[in-house]
Formats: sequence, C-alpha cells, structure tokens
Amino acid sequence: MTQVAWLISVLMGVMIMGCAKTVEEQGSVVNQVESGSNAAVTGFFGSDVSLLQPGQQGQAAMVYINPNAQWAQYNKIMIEPVQFWDDMNTTVSPSDQHVLTSYFHNQLQQQLQQNFTIVDQGGPGTLQFSYK
Repeated sequence: MTQVAWLISVLMGVMIMGCAKTVEEQGSVVNQVESGSNAAVTGFFGSDVSLLQPGQQGQAAMVYINPNAQWAQYNKIMIEPVQFWDDMNTTVSPSDQHVLTSYFHNQLQQQLQQNFTIVDQGGPGTLQFSYK
C-alpha cells in the first residue's frame, strides 16, 4: 500500500473510530456501520457509507480505498479545516471542540508536511483532504 493510501486509511479510521465512545464499542461500530444504524457515521458519509468495508488486522475498523486511485500522482495536499461532529446532545464544550479540531488540524499539517507540500488551493498533483 502506498504512503498516501495508508495515510488516508488511517485518517478515515480515526474519524470513524471517533464515533465510538470506548475501545470496547469498536465491534459495535463495525456492526452499526454495516447495518447503517450508526447515525454519526452515516450522517458523515451519507450514501457513501456503503463503500466502507471491515478493515484487516492493524487497520481501522472500517476502511475504503479506491482501487482506481493513482496515488503516485499526488505530491501536494490541501487540508480543509477540521470539523467537530457529534450528536445534538454533545457534552463537549465549544471551547473543547475548538481545541480538539485545532490540535487535529495542526497534527495533520505537521505530519503531512514531512512528505508533501501543503497548499491552500487545489491544482494538478494536489490531493484535497476534506471532511465533507
């Protein structure tokens, strides 16, 4: 698996596993995603949730890797602002949401800039990392 494919798999796993409250619930998340009953996951992915497959050992609980993607063509990454997703009754304060999203965005940027040029506009050779 190429470096970019591995990175996307890991990041998607982080986002999916963020929907689980504890590690013990990870199996429940897989079952909920497969059945479409996890509102946070299906709300995030919409109809694309059906593309997720159970990850292999060492991967995220659920993954999707486009088999037709040509990962080697990307040498730049545009990182969209990180968004905080939770249900309407979240107990995470707005200030904590800001701290978490800022931290995650900064960590993404620090890690990705080791191997890619970070850009603020799309273009040839640019992988757009978004949360939509």
